[in-house]
Amino acid sequence: MKVSRSFGAMVLCIGLILAMCAQTIPTLGRADAVVEPLDAEVYMAWPMYGGNAQHTGSSSHYGPNVPKLEWSVDAYLMIQYCVPLLVGADDTLYAAEQESVLAIEADSSAKSVLWKGEDDSCEVYSIGLGNNGDVYIGASYDVASSSEYGVVYAISSDGLKRWQYEVDTPIYNPLVIGPDGSIYVSPHRGSLYAIDVEGQLKWKVEAFDCSYGGVAFGHDGVVYAASYNGLYAYSMDGLELWHRPVHADAPLAVAQDGAIYVVGYIAKSNRCLFALDSEGQIKWQHFVPYPDFHPAFADNGIVLINSGDTGEICAIDQDGRIMWTTTAGTSWNTGLLVDEAGVIYFGTEDGKLCALNPDGSIRWDFEIGSVVRCCPVMGSDGVLYVNAEDGRIYAVGNEPIPSKGYSYTFEDENQGTSLWIDIEGAFMRFTGPDGYDSGVVRIDSIMQNDGLVLLRIRQSGIMGVGWAYIPTDVCSFIFRVDGQPTSYHLLDSVGQERQY
Repeated sequence: MKVSRSFGAMVLCIGLILAMCAQTIPTLGRADAVVEPLDAEVYMAWPMYGGNAQHTGSSSHYGPNVPKLEWSVDAYLMIQYCVPLLVGADDTLYAAEQESVLAIEADSSAKSVLWKGEDDSCEVYSIGLGNNGDVYIGASYDVASSSEYGVVYAISSDGLKRWQYEVDTPIYNPLVIGPDGSIYVSPHRGSLYAIDVEGQLKWKVEAFDCSYGGVAFGHDGVVYAASYNGLYAYSMDGLELWHRPVHADAPLAVAQDGAIYVVGYIAKSNRCLFALDSEGQIKWQHFVPYPDFHPAFADNGIVLINSGDTGEICAIDQDGRIMWTTTAGTSWNTGLLVDEAGVIYFGTEDGKLCALNPDGSIRWDFEIGSVVRCCPVMGSDGVLYVNAEDGRIYAVGNEPIPSKGYSYTFEDENQGTSLWIDIEGAFMRFTGPDGYDSGVVRIDSIMQNDGLVLLRIRQSGIMGVGWAYIPTDVCSFIFRVDGQPTSYHLLDSVGQERQY
């Protein structure tokens, strides 16, 4: 549904006035049991590393406005370059703890062992969730020995093994689930594998020499894979499309516009963040600030990168221009998460979970009490999950703002359109004529200075801004669209005009 400018202004105006009111093993095997897969349409908020096969680090949900601890639970995760912490159906949390995989209920934090390795040498660094309901586990055995190897397992949500497939070296990189449900595996310094949902090999690149860049998918289905010999592009059938001499040593990421982002080197160059087009041609590169880990992306195309040596987060536009840099207290391998409103979440070396506004200003910080280096993940209800170095997973949700459930009719003088609005905490919802329903609209930020109140809200990816002067018990309101002032008046719930 197309939203008119006057409607957007009206929505923002209502939000502002009511916000004022509401402040108040190793063998190739078959399945151990026949398991019926779940509905292929089942929704999972964070099914693989980076949130999706492109590793964008972005969520379609809204994170906490005022953070509060929901719960914490013991779980010492195995961390290499990826975070084995995912959110599946019904917001069930899956976490790889040493030689096992845990299932944790989002509401109660009750945890159970979904799967355990074949022997004590098992280490699990990577998991993924298939759209058929299976949990895919990248297990490594006899690590650092001459006989080390990896195994991919498919486990049902009930803990029954469907199949397993052995690969030639340990699995440290993220498992990536392709558009057709196939699992792409890049074991360290080993071959590159594509395995179908039944555990059969689709294709394999022998002796690929996989690097820590791993695999990421383009939006067009192209498979990008990182080797110590460079960056490769393959079709989903395994046909090599191109090769470039760019060495990636952090997970690959693909932006919404199809650009491929690589943190690494060319020959003897400094460590850089490279932006490549879909043909593998370098668009631009940055080595200042020093790029530590792969970027995350805001929905407006902004590239967000952490600099581990300076503890800064940097925003770069699609043409490579630095927009802002914020000192954030981050450390090496700090991952970033961006929510639907463009808010950026991350952990810090001094034991905090933090949020930045889209312009890089601090939104809030929340004391965890232990170093947080790994990227948070987000559930469908906006709860953030993060593991800290004290061996615990923390769930951080939203502290509701007390609300009296104000409900008003708002009339646009120019178009005579009436809408109803309810405020619930930091979120708003607009319903109107002809069945219009905006869904949840988030208050992005509120600032006040000398009686001038500024409210920003985001609806359907569109950011808007409104201003109001609040002198004592009288309110004068003007909203500006493209610099043109538009005046409104507010009717109460029984249709009487309020006096300003």
